[in-house]
Amino acid sequence: MISRVWRRRMAALSATAVTLTGTAVTGGTGNPAAAARPGGLPDLAVLASSHDHSGVKTVTVHCPDPGQSVYGAGARIIGGAGGVVLTAMAPDQTLSSVTASAAARTGHDSAWSVSAYAVCDVSSDPPQRTVATAVDGTTATATCPDRAQVTGTGFRVDADVDLSYVDEVAPDRDLRRVRVHAGGSTPTRVVAYAICKRPTAVDGSLGARLTATTATDDAWPKTAIVDGSGTDQRVYGVGASVRGQGVLFLTALVPDPLLNLAGGRADRGVGTDPLRHDGHEDDGHEDDGKGELTSYGILLHPTFH
Repeated sequence: MISRVWRRRMAALSATAVTLTGTAVTGGTGNPAAAARPGGLPDLAVLASSHDHSGVKTVTVHCPDPGQSVYGAGARIIGGAGGVVLTAMAPDQTLSSVTASAAARTGHDSAWSVSAYAVCDVSSDPPQRTVATAVDGTTATATCPDRAQVTGTGFRVDADVDLSYVDEVAPDRDLRRVRVHAGGSTPTRVVAYAICKRPTAVDGSLGARLTATTATDDAWPKTAIVDGSGTDQRVYGVGASVRGQGVLFLTALVPDPLLNLAGGRADRGVGTDPLRHDGHEDDGHEDDGKGELTSYGILLHPTFH
């Protein structure tokens, strides 16, 4: 039942003004209103770009309180329909904001927007950001230092979005690393971000990773939702990976700590395939193959502060 509610909220998210779990979203350079924090829950800040035909969009959302830090990041394309690729979901160095970027592929001509999400909280021992960069490679892995564990993920892929696209932003099972992979041709640069926090619990454990995987078939787009409502922990970070045949890429990674859910979405590339030189016309879908999507939710114990 909760998953159906969350899907409806994702579907209802518009580009200019909407309420998502109590968080106001404003377009352009407006400031987001923070969600209320019932029971000491974290704030979820969301900001959407303009919804138009521009080829490239970037939006930055800040934590509503200067004393807060970003523990989890998210990004989502609205109106992409397989023709828009996420290029960044990047927490800044001070962990006070998250920047989301996206770009339209060749042939995409409808209006679209991109939203940035920041899960913000306070702690006596704030988190830190680690970064790993792969130049002329497809994979980058950011590793948390010492005893720190992953609370949130991030990425940036510098490439021609017709040729390369993000298909994995995945925290590992032990919450020590974040792996980012780009599908298609080799991009100019792949950057992985890990938001890391040292455990404060007696047992030395900060939290846990939950997963949810869709069916393997040729239905696109795909959405997989992680439901942490049956635990005593709270969702902070999100990740996802898509596998299968053809041009498949991530179009949403959305944390929702207030409903204790996290979800990913993936799409199949639509439009003219710039790599196709076999003399046949493009039918609009670059591949009709099967695939599956796995989403990851990073849960933290309520005692992590």
